[in-house]
Amino acid sequence: MPTRVKDSGEGGILRVDFGKPEETLEKVEWEEFFRIFEKNDLAFLHQDKTADGKLSRFSKFVSRS
Repeated sequence: MPTRVKDSGEGGILRVDFGKPEETLEKVEWEEFFRIFEKNDLAFLHQDKTADGKLSRFSKFVSRS
């Protein structure tokens, strides 16, 4: 689910919530999520599997530059 950190200002700090919603996050619509994503020139970095081959949920947003 697309979210951002509550009270993080106009742009917000984006997160993707994979499980039970966290109280520190607020849901945003995908349109708003991608508007912030593009405005901040972000890329999505993720890991499919851990070093031992298990499913990984590691991800983060990084600058494209």
